[in-house]
Amino acid sequence: MVAIGSEDYVAARNRKSCKALLHLLELHHGAEEVASQPVEVIEPEPIPAPPVELPNGSVPAFNAFQAWIDKFEPLPAPTYPTIHKIKRCVSEHFGITVPEIDSDRRMKRVVRPRQIAMYITKKLTPRSLPDIGRKFGGKDHSTVHHAVHKIENLVEHDAGFAGEISILMAKVQT
Repeated sequence: MVAIGSEDYVAARNRKSCKALLHLLELHHGAEEVASQPVEVIEPEPIPAPPVELPNGSVPAFNAFQAWIDKFEPLPAPTYPTIHKIKRCVSEHFGITVPEIDSDRRMKRVVRPRQIAMYITKKLTPRSLPDIGRKFGGKDHSTVHHAVHKIENLVEHDAGFAGEISILMAKVQT
């Protein structure tokens, strides 16, 4: 059995390439041995690479890039609610479970809350219709579009329903 040491692993991981790992194995262990043996990957604890300075005093491109990246502040946390929180709030409000929202059931007591959850997700998050569909049990983007359009029409023509949606949206955002 061929074991991959930490130096081999770190070098291959930095290259992010299976070909690089195979090449390293062939260099260290011989092509015949690598081809005939099963490979066991030994994943060591990550070892941060120390900054390298070349003999002529220049810094490799990776170190310069890392130093440049380190100057920036991390991105702020998203300010929109998670889809799971939206599903949980809507399911609690309507007395159903989150798995029912994700299910393929077509009962009215499940379909309307699912449509409302899809509508709230579209309005409060930057998610695309296909992404929302995937998060709601693998629904098609056209199903999400229909749900959003239907709830928009109901909100537009029914003040009581619009108030209920506003309450739900406020609940999700807290």
